[in-house]
Amino acid sequence: MITDDTTTEGAAVNKHLAHHGDPQSSKDAAAALDPNVNARVKRALLELLREQSSAPFEVQSLYQLLRDTKGWPKVQPHSVNRRLSDLKNAGLVRGTGEFVRTPDGAKAERLEIVPGTEEAAA
Repeated sequence: MITDDTTTEGAAVNKHLAHHGDPQSSKDAAAALDPNVNARVKRALLELLREQSSAPFEVQSLYQLLRDTKGWPKVQPHSVNRRLSDLKNAGLVRGTGEFVRTPDGAKAERLEIVPGTEEAAA
């Protein structure tokens, strides 16, 4: 099951959105955000990867393209990469070994859902 990592200090604050050294204004802004955003984004990314293996830049593009029609949260592209990293660290997503070129010429590995984790990823 996808859950969000939150702590409570008067309000739910997502630890990935507010860092220890951030100014108070950043912490206040993070506290005002929907505490379930990360979990919703992760579920959306898994939905995209169920359709086809994709490199992170491709997932970012698809997320932004489909966000409004699917009702997904509006997040910055770097947040998509962070959530993909979270999914990899959780063992739900892995690299396929297939590499593609990004628009600026760098190599990027395609990602896929780890077989057998689909139920945990739901």
